[in-house]
Amino acid sequence: MYAHTTSIVYSSAYYKLCKDFYGQRLFLVLQQYGSSSLMMNFWPYLRQREQEVLERKSAVMSSFLLPAFRGPGDLISAHLWASPDNEKQLTVALRFGFILISYIMSTRPQIPVDAALVWAVHCDLVCERCSDKLAL
Repeated sequence: MYAHTTSIVYSSAYYKLCKDFYGQRLFLVLQQYGSSSLMMNFWPYLRQREQEVLERKSAVMSSFLLPAFRGPGDLISAHLWASPDNEKQLTVALRFGFILISYIMSTRPQIPVDAALVWAVHCDLVCERCSDKLAL
């Protein structure tokens, strides 16, 4: 009875990882354990990945980017905050945003920082929608 209860508790961490942190990083960890993955205690790894997301979000939200994140939707998906395929994935996305904001402010110096952030986000969303339509 105890072993069955333990496997249920362990498997709940496994399923939460698969739901919230799916991607190459998780795949590599699970690959190490093979078919016994459901029997492994992934709670420490789950907590580590959740802590990574919290630290990343707090670092960005305490920066000058905060006004851009006050919009109606999520600028960065929960999946991207978790950097599912590479630890530097979110960093690359944020650097692209910095470059876009710098470009907007250098070509339109009359735009204040807050407006440049919102404008950069709007441009990015428009480009994303256009590329989605072109892919169809």
